[in-house]
Amino acid sequence: MIAETVMTGVGRYVTDVIKAMTARGHEIHLLHSIARCDDALLDELDSLPGFHRRAFAMRRQPHGSDLSVLVALARYVQRFGPFDVIHGHSSKGGVYARLLSTLLPGSCFYAPHAFVTMAPHLSPLQRTAYATIERLLARVTDTVICVSHEEAQHAATLGIATKRLAVIPNRIARFDLSGGFGLRERLGLPANTVVIGFVGRLDRQKAPRRLVDAAAEVLARRHDVHVVMIGTGPQRAELEALTHERGMARRFHWLGDVRSRGWIAGFDMLAMPSLYEGCSYVLLEALYAGVPVVCTPVGGVRDAGFVDGVHGFIVPMDDPQALTDRLCRLVASPDLRRTMGQNARAISQSFSLEKMIDRLEAAYRLAGGAGSASPSAASSGL
Repeated sequence: MIAETVMTGVGRYVTDVIKAMTARGHEIHLLHSIARCDDALLDELDSLPGFHRRAFAMRRQPHGSDLSVLVALARYVQRFGPFDVIHGHSSKGGVYARLLSTLLPGSCFYAPHAFVTMAPHLSPLQRTAYATIERLLARVTDTVICVSHEEAQHAATLGIATKRLAVIPNRIARFDLSGGFGLRERLGLPANTVVIGFVGRLDRQKAPRRLVDAAAEVLARRHDVHVVMIGTGPQRAELEALTHERGMARRFHWLGDVRSRGWIAGFDMLAMPSLYEGCSYVLLEALYAGVPVVCTPVGGVRDAGFVDGVHGFIVPMDDPQALTDRLCRLVASPDLRRTMGQNARAISQSFSLEKMIDRLEAAYRLAGGAGSASPSAASSGL
């Protein structure tokens, strides 16, 4: 597995897959960047039998050092291989993996975890360039693992052959919810405070500015509401300054880069105004924690079985007022929050990380010549 980042959703995915696959007796090598790593996730892996990892000087953006990194990766794979599967994660890891696959044996897999071309803010030139790269590299990829049907539909618009696509939605293992129940005490808030939560990178994709704008009206109507922001990113300073300008800074709590699973069960609702997603782990975690979600219709929402008005609300991408209105509805009604939370918890009980791993393992075996199913056999819902 080659992953430029082992953080946030991609890191969680890689960690869960490695833990499950090594438990099934497979040997896995993780080649990752030096910089963008979650040490807590790596700690979960380092003692596993059959697991090996090495860090390389990978950079998130295209850089002059990419060629030297590719050479170092090739040397590693030649030394410790041959590998049956080379699986690249996200754009950078996917480029490395697919270029290596043209030189070395082993089936090539690529998991975009949200194609960069799904970003609505790209210029026409950027979109064309990235789409061309994806289309060309797809020709040397045995299987593109799409984590939602929306991501697979987008892949088809890029010109990637459907025979190369396998839809295997993200799923999560059960986790301890107890940490979130003390959220108010840890933040020094009254017990009756209504908490709106946000989890994600503070950047364009996750659209935290939309939540800050919506919160201005929500907080003006109700004085018992606070907003908890989990995550870091390039927009944090700008967003914090905005809350000061609007006189609501004391009702925002910026927790930074903490593990969301230790807090999410304490939210009364989760706001997820993302512009695009592959399949959001935060959404799955909130449903498991019994927290209603107000989200946009991004990848993974449909695959999770999320129904507008039942498990929370789905708001149009181009209607910021709808986000405000739905948050206000939930803030105003404890009964509605309770019912939607119970519905969210109930739907999460049908999720199965084991089935997700079963289908990924089947796709690996198929690409290696074992088995008789087609990639689409790994594509049914979970």
